[in-house]
Amino acid sequence: MTSEATAWRYCGRSFSRAELDQIRELIAANPAALRAELSRLVCAKLGWSREDGRLKDMSCRVAMLRMQADGLLQLPLRATAITTENPGAVAPLRPNPRGP
Repeated sequence: MTSEATAWRYCGRSFSRAELDQIRELIAANPAALRAELSRLVCAKLGWSREDGRLKDMSCRVAMLRMQADGLLQLPLRATAITTENPGAVAPLRPNPRGP
């Protein structure tokens, strides 16, 4: 592969410009999807899985967060946040599109 074809490396995986475009398209096509769901969609689309066939969705989530930090894409808001009043509690940032 040329350096242009593999321009970015995250979580032990190289991502081409075309793959980044596919990730952006998946995000745009699924605006109500939670980040976990997006990571599973991305893994399935890019064939990113472990030797046993399970998707590497946690690595994908970390990679997408780093891509966002580098300005390569924009993820939806987090579904939950840790509150400052009670650090052990979790509060929703946005409603779950699938209901309670």
